[in-house]
Amino acid sequence: NQTFADFELLIVDDGSADSSRDIIRSFDDARIKTFLYEVNRGPADAIREAVQSARGKYVAVHHSDDLWAADKLERQVAYLEANPNCAACFTRVEFIDERGDTFTPAEHDFYREIFEQPNRTRTEWLNYFFRNTNCLCHPSAMVRREVYAEILRADVHGFWQLPDYLMWIRLCFRAEIFILPERLTKFRLRRERQENFSATTFDKQVRAELEYTFIAREFVESFTDDEFFLQVFPEARRFIIGGELNRRFALAQLLLSRTGIAESAFRLTGLTLLKNLLAEPVDAAQIKKIYGYDDKAFLRDGGTFDAFNMSTRLNVLHAEIFAGDDTEFTLAAAKVIDVDAGGNFYGRIAFELERPAKYLRLDPDNKSVAVKLNRVLINGKSREISTTNAFEDVDGFHRFLTRDPQIVFEVGELGGRVTIELFGSTEADYLDALNRTITDLRAENKRLAAQVGELRRQMSELLNSNSWRLMEPLRDFRQWLDVGGKDKALSIGRLFYKALPLGDDTKNALKDKFYTSLGIGSGRESCRARRRRLRCILHRARKIFCGRNFSSSRAKSRYRRTYFTPTYWRKWRLIARTCPTNSTR
Repeated sequence: NQTFADFELLIVDDGSADSSRDIIRSFDDARIKTFLYEVNRGPADAIREAVQSARGKYVAVHHSDDLWAADKLERQVAYLEANPNCAACFTRVEFIDERGDTFTPAEHDFYREIFEQPNRTRTEWLNYFFRNTNCLCHPSAMVRREVYAEILRADVHGFWQLPDYLMWIRLCFRAEIFILPERLTKFRLRRERQENFSATTFDKQVRAELEYTFIAREFVESFTDDEFFLQVFPEARRFIIGGELNRRFALAQLLLSRTGIAESAFRLTGLTLLKNLLAEPVDAAQIKKIYGYDDKAFLRDGGTFDAFNMSTRLNVLHAEIFAGDDTEFTLAAAKVIDVDAGGNFYGRIAFELERPAKYLRLDPDNKSVAVKLNRVLINGKSREISTTNAFEDVDGFHRFLTRDPQIVFEVGELGGRVTIELFGSTEADYLDALNRTITDLRAENKRLAAQVGELRRQMSELLNSNSWRLMEPLRDFRQWLDVGGKDKALSIGRLFYKALPLGDDTKNALKDKFYTSLGIGSGRESCRARRRRLRCILHRARKIFCGRNFSSSRAKSRYRRTYFTPTYWRKWRLIARTCPTNSTR
């Protein structure tokens, strides 16, 4: 569907195991030429023969799962025709998923902004590639055929993860490149199972680290003069001392200063380059004279720059699968699962069960960890977690304190070939947060213990030294009764006495208790007995007011309308407000 139709289509089948070959053979077009390989040869070797046999002026590589806009070839050909000093032309990219729908990668996704690059000169590009990593989309590129063929004739063996990265570096050592502003390439990201060849898995990440050492050596071997070297690395001018520069020593120092991605690979290359300089008498004498660098300095650098990444490790889960029944479990499989920068992981574990198992147990790691399993597929069927030994679940994360975390799935009688797919995520900085939580709890416990000790001291002081203060409210209430409050209390008592729907005998008994509690009777009872009698009276009054002694709801309503008025309530509450303590009220 390209608007530019003057092209040939070279189809390379690099050892596919599906029906791709039958589909390729079904095409009937004179412009199509096929290259069918029985064994997978890798991306660089697979493309080399096709490019060398190409007859066109330009080469554009189209991957099987990506899409091009209809005018992509036309626009790129027009630009390269108008700019003969440019060796390659790229386009902007938009992302599509497995279904072909356009989407924006997640915030933490490596691909989210990696292709959003400004145009640079070739020296600026080389500096960027040295400091960073690949950021150009291969399916968007169109390269001059003679340049492409020349690059592929050079050594590309051993490159499975980073052939594109090597290609752009070699390209920029030869000519300029340019990125068109239009989004003419649709790059498919298969995020559900991380099926892109460049997707991050443990084995690919380890392999990429090895290939980064080859990339670093490419820089070492490609610079041939000081002038171009200083154009690529203006910061290397600080190594010009007394008008003299040892280019390889300066490059070794730049390699050692690499941080971030491939830090270990570049540092190892830098240390190797320094070792080789010290092994050459002329170079060793020159760097000793200019920079004062000798074997002792190399000894220091060897212990300073962690070339083998001893201080940090890859963020992985050492997962193990156990199969068993109600009595015991046996190890069935183990796999190292990579965790990306956002804490997400996908793991696929396949194994054979010699005998049927009732349960499968996943040990996600060999240390305390917090994991969330969004989905678990066992032989393609979704399974729910039966039980875990996590100490708590927070927002779907199973938090394990033990170094032997266990997640159990009930699978019935499962045997033979088993495939488990794990889709999940880890809680960010869980171990650090756990350590901080323990530290905070210890500090809080210490603070609370100090507060409890202070409260105990204050309580002891209050009871032992100031107990006389507890009697002051009682004395105030008794004084209030003596100076005239007694008449007010008697008036209120008489009012409710007449209103109570009780018999005469009950009223008389209640009257005696009331007078005695207020100290109006014989006065022989103690203060404690009087308070107890007053509590009994109030309790009895509450029962009456709640209507428990009424014969009918009509009588209760009539009683409430008559006596439960604001005026009566204010009079009754007068006693409650003047009582000194809650218990007396």
